[in-house]
Amino acid sequence: MIYNDLTKIRNAYTAKHEQVILPYSKLTFNVIKVISKKGYTGEVKKDKDKNSNKEYIKVNLKYNDGVPFIHLLKIISKPGQRIYTQYSNLRKYRQGFGDIIISTSKGIMTGEEAQKNKLGGEIICEVF
Repeated sequence: MIYNDLTKIRNAYTAKHEQVILPYSKLTFNVIKVISKKGYTGEVKKDKDKNSNKEYIKVNLKYNDGVPFIHLLKIISKPGQRIYTQYSNLRKYRQGFGDIIISTSKGIMTGEEAQKNKLGGEIICEVF
């Protein structure tokens, strides 16, 4: 589940791990790819365990002199309460230094990309 996986990434940064291995799901993989594309994490790879044939995601974490690149990874939409927005309500997050990850009808993207494409959707998380 995406919520558990984002928490694992946040905890791995707190514990100063170099990488995190997460169970594969399409949603998780796409969200982490968008976060990686924005430069918050290192390389993201999908791989398969040779013994059990289960797929997993390997995420390399980035640090700047021991300080994590992700200062805040906050889950907005939760299983009990989904948060949706229209593209007209999207704005720059943290004066342009942070990003909102949103699930749209055209896929997972940042709030800035969704606003350019005039797409609304479910707000998954905030990254700063």
